[in-house]
Amino acid sequence: MHLSIRTLTVACLAGFLALALGGLVVVASAARAKANRTEHSNKVADSLLGGLTEAQSTLSQLDAILRENQAAAEKASKKLPESEVIGGFLADLDALASKADVKVNKVTSGQPVAEEGYTRTPITFSCDGYFAGLHSLLYRLERMDRMVRVEQISISRRPPSSRCSMNVLCSVYGR
Repeated sequence: MHLSIRTLTVACLAGFLALALGGLVVVASAARAKANRTEHSNKVADSLLGGLTEAQSTLSQLDAILRENQAAAEKASKKLPESEVIGGFLADLDALASKADVKVNKVTSGQPVAEEGYTRTPITFSCDGYFAGLHSLLYRLERMDRMVRVEQISISRRPPSSRCSMNVLCSVYGR
């Protein structure tokens, strides 16, 4: 068989082109595979980012709830003073009675009762005044910045005048 230079050159060129095309196919398929892996990684990252965004939103909501609960706990803590519960209460009661134009006649304190996490002290007091003033005193007693629970109220009117007498049994709470 006789090969000419021209045939040999064409054959080499065809072989070189075939190798070049094969190399390009291999490089293109490798690039496509890398692009697919990158696309998949991006989808996974987006999914994780979405989960993190949702978690951050939930954490923000929980943080807001925690701040509200902490504020409520601090407010409740202020309503349960640690010491001298009765002395502070009696001073507050006197101030409330003065504002309501009511005269407090007699105050009796019972024995403090230790309960779970707090102390309850029963207080009985009597007072005189017009009905509107007595009502105002009860309203202000309910709005006091401490834990007070009115347990029993007795109101009576003295016949010759329009003034009333009131006896109150309440519990004052402290720590």
